[in-house]
Amino acid sequence: MLLKLLPFELKQQIKQGGFWAASIAMIWMAVLITTQRGSALVFANSAHAISQTLLFIAPNIIFVTCVLASATVLRDSQYKMESLIFTTPIDKFKYLASRYFSIALATCAILFMALIGMMITPLFLDAELVGPFHFNYYISNYLLFIVPSVFLCTSIVFAAAMLSKSMITVFVSGIVLYVIYII
Repeated sequence: MLLKLLPFELKQQIKQGGFWAASIAMIWMAVLITTQRGSALVFANSAHAISQTLLFIAPNIIFVTCVLASATVLRDSQYKMESLIFTTPIDKFKYLASRYFSIALATCAILFMALIGMMITPLFLDAELVGPFHFNYYISNYLLFIVPSVFLCTSIVFAAAMLSKSMITVFVSGIVLYVIYII
């Protein structure tokens, strides 16, 4: 059942305007930071510059997750569909797991688009600012820094959304998480 619900939830995520707005914002941020990273000492596409860029983008994962979670989790309570959904033979755990994983995968997809933007940006920089391309630098930093952050942020924001059923609480939990992340 989870494998049938997950594609449906992912399609719902992709249809959201917030998904595309967050995608454009993250890609823009990644490209802008990548253009500023090159110098005589460090290439713009070095492992160090890539990790710095991803770590600079990482706190913004919280707000992307809040935007996606607020629309996804609160959709049923907003349209008064909870009682109808939970009277069907859908297992509540699988239903909520599909929602959780759709938010996490959509956030990972948004940040992977930003990573692709980071890969393309050095093509437009001066040759002396760019070193040889290493795909593993990008993927290893993405898997090391971004994916765990996405699942941590999604867990906290999803729990806040499910327990409160309030959009304000979702965004307040995101702001609190952002402040803790910065400290």
